[in-house]
Amino acid sequence: MSKYFSKVFERDNHRCVYCGKDMLSDFESFMSVEEDHLLPKSSNGADGPDNIVTSCNVCNRLKGYYKPQNIDIKDRSKYIADVRRYIMERRSVKIKEFMSWVIPNKSEYHS
Repeated sequence: MSKYFSKVFERDNHRCVYCGKDMLSDFESFMSVEEDHLLPKSSNGADGPDNIVTSCNVCNRLKGYYKPQNIDIKDRSKYIADVRRYIMERRSVKIKEFMSWVIPNKSEYHS
């Protein structure tokens, strides 16, 4: 975690800015806290608190290196909303994949 972790964690009300998960609801949630760079470091995103947000590890992984194309990082609320939309679309795809493992096609068992 960066030197800004405490400041960012408090600013974001101890929640993932993308899915809203309360990162203090239990120990496992707290242990899954990550810092996310709104503008990825690979795109010259800064390490300062204005570019870092609180994220759960699931949202951070789903976001990857995504950055909105037509929204300026200076418009923070629109930028985060677009990232949230992207993450939720990816989450939907992954949930379907997960469900295919949890509830396999029953026709496989009818021989």
